[in-house]
This record gives sequence, C-alpha cells and structure tokens, in this order.
Amino acid sequence: MAVRPIKLEDLLSAAQSEESRRQRVAEIIEIKNRRRVEIGPWVSCVFENRATVLYQIQEMVRIERLSEKSALEHEIETFDDLLPGEDELSLTMFIEISDDSLRHAALTTLGGI
Repeated sequence: MAVRPIKLEDLLSAAQSEESRRQRVAEIIEIKNRRRVEIGPWVSCVFENRATVLYQIQEMVRIERLSEKSALEHEIETFDDLLPGEDELSLTMFIEISDDSLRHAALTTLGGI
C-alpha cells in the first residue's frame, strides 16, 4: 500500500506548530529510534514514513518561517521523494563524524555518495 501524499492542509500553522512542538519532537524521536539502523561507527540510516517526512517539512517551515503557499508547496515537493511508494522502502543515510580532521578526511574519501 502506497503512503498517502503530504498536502498543504496537512501542515500546521505557525502557532499550532509551536504549541505542539515539544510533544511532536518526543513522538518523532521515539518513531525514528525504532526506525534507525546503525551501519557502523559513522553511518546510520532512518527508514522514512509519512510521519517522519511530515515532521521534517514542518521543521523546515518553522526554521525558514515559510508562510506563502508557493513556498510551502515547494517544501512539500522537495521532501516528496522521501515518501516510500508502493512496495518501496525509503531511508535517509546519516554520516556523523564529530572529529573535524577525521570528518574532512572521510568526506574527501566518501565524495560522490
């Protein structure tokens, strides 16, 4: 079964978003923790679903203070590829290296991923 697309009306207003943000963050952390797979010391993947993608969109709207319909629609379209389709999985891969010199060397080697 395909994931229901995210639409403009799914987004919270700025006031609603701020009011419920603490609860939503806690819920998404719990969801993402169950969907995270550690690949090695630097790499982890989070399998995306509608809730995780909607959260990412909502956070970008909040951070960038987007309110114009065209900007909101653009944000939804940008993240649309993260929604898994019929018989698909979608994930976001994270490369997390806290040491600056090690990160620079690794990212030079990993270029093109």
